[in-house]
Amino acid sequence: MNKSRLNDCDSFNSPLLPCPLRPETTEKPVIMKKGFLALLVSFLAFFSEARANLIVNGSFELGNYTGDKWTDIAPGSVALTGWRNTGTGIINWHNDAEMQKPFDGTKVVDLNNGGGGLADTGILSQSFATDVGASYLLTFYFSGPGTGFPDPRQVQVNIAGIQQVFSQAASSNGDLVWGKETLTFIATDPTTTLMFTSVNGSGYWGPLLDLVSVDAVVPEPSSLVILAGGAVVMLVLGRRRIKKVVGP
Repeated sequence: MNKSRLNDCDSFNSPLLPCPLRPETTEKPVIMKKGFLALLVSFLAFFSEARANLIVNGSFELGNYTGDKWTDIAPGSVALTGWRNTGTGIINWHNDAEMQKPFDGTKVVDLNNGGGGLADTGILSQSFATDVGASYLLTFYFSGPGTGFPDPRQVQVNIAGIQQVFSQAASSNGDLVWGKETLTFIATDPTTTLMFTSVNGSGYWGPLLDLVSVDAVVPEPSSLVILAGGAVVMLVLGRRRIKKVVGP
């Protein structure tokens, strides 16, 4: 195209019509695209936060472990990071010397102590912040070490007003078999307390726990609607890109 014709567009002053001497060009809405990407990042961050585990030291790897094969966690002890023994008896914190093949890491928790009945067992507890009315998923792994003790082994879970007993078939402590257990609950308070209790206090190896987690898997409906609605609007607007036509 003749450059002089393009220069004539500088004197084309119609506010309603594009210059007929310049080829068609398209201006991409960069700001709109950046806005959409920012909203998408926020959307993904929202779900990432919702999936964060609320339990501290769920695999029982952290703390002041002083024993050869196990460490006793007495009532009120702070040796096991993040957890408390709120019962009257002892909790045994084992490594993998006797309790071989932990589900995760090298340490597990045994709720029974010496087999002297329920008064001899501990209660493993942890409290964490929750949003009232929000739904959460508790997940933990459970084993019953030693085939000479009560079979199946049982553990009771108390959380947000729910009390539920879980069972696991006994297996050799040299080759532990783990079962995955889950429980969905709705938070009733800003702080929720999780408690694990042995159901049968006979036998010095009771229910064995590993890899405990609590995840907020269901986001608040209002937040989800706002984010999803905003994403749809930005997507629709992004498709209606503004074109500035100035002719062939």
